[in-house]
Amino acid sequence: MYLRGESSDPTRMSNWMEELPVEPEPDEPKIQQSSKKQTKEPKPDGALLDGLLATDKVKDLLRQIVLETLKSPEGRELIQKIAAGG
Repeated sequence: MYLRGESSDPTRMSNWMEELPVEPEPDEPKIQQSSKKQTKEPKPDGALLDGLLATDKVKDLLRQIVLETLKSPEGRELIQKIAAGG
């Protein structure tokens, strides 16, 4: 491992202490470009939720929940209302 300015070249007998210090370049003020504001909100991707809902386990679970709900007294009332046209 060599420090900055050191070399493994035996013919060059200098090191980093003999070199002039490097002065940092003055920082120029950065020009900020005005960004355009988005007028529309980006649409959510939903890929994670779509992937989750597409699994067979989730489909089976939702099917069981719906069937249990329809078998309940509230579900029966709902079916009767729909069948009666109201």
